Amino acid sequence: MEDAVSFMGPRAFAGQYRGFYLLGEIPDANEDDFVTGVISIGKLAEIKRREKASTIPPPGYTEGDLIIESKVLEFGRFVVEMKKHTNNAWADWISIGRAANNDLAIKHTTISKLHARIQVEQIADGSEVVTRHWLTDTDSTMGTVVNEERLGSSTPHLIESGDSIGFGSVECIFVDATRLFEELRKLI
Repeated sequence: MEDAVSFMGPRAFAGQYRGFYLLGEIPDANEDDFVTGVISIGKLAEIKRREKASTIPPPGYTEGDLIIESKVLEFGRFVVEMKKHTNNAWADWISIGRAANNDLAIKHTTISKLHARIQVEQIADGSEVVTRHWLTDTDSTMGTVVNEERLGSSTPHLIESGDSIGFGSVECIFVDATRLFEELRKLI
């Protein structure tokens, strides 16, 4: 993705990396068990060390893994695509929480087992299909915040690209591919 950000324009990048993402910071860069999607702080640190020592990727690394983001992002940052796991029991929403069976597992002490969920809604608007995302806090202990406003439990909140989101003390930005390109350009 580093090459894509460096050499592609925003339109070509958005065409290749369609979708929506969470771009955020790991609250404690020394915490080895923070995981979101396929990114873990331990793997990021291992890749950083190996990149300095050699060009051999760590065991288990494949080109399609989002681990490649460590080449673009500073240590302590992450990016993960908002997508549904095929084995997840909740078919109509993307689950976010500390438990491993969530679509996005964030293993951090300020994250509840099932912290929040995002429902993806597609509606026809003339000849176009518009995708909307509704974020709902699922009665989490430490709460969910959107643009500095704490969400009420079980109350859906419409989120849009560029919104800042806090799950406990994990801070993220919800972005589409175009906004992801802009944010990554700032980091390189």
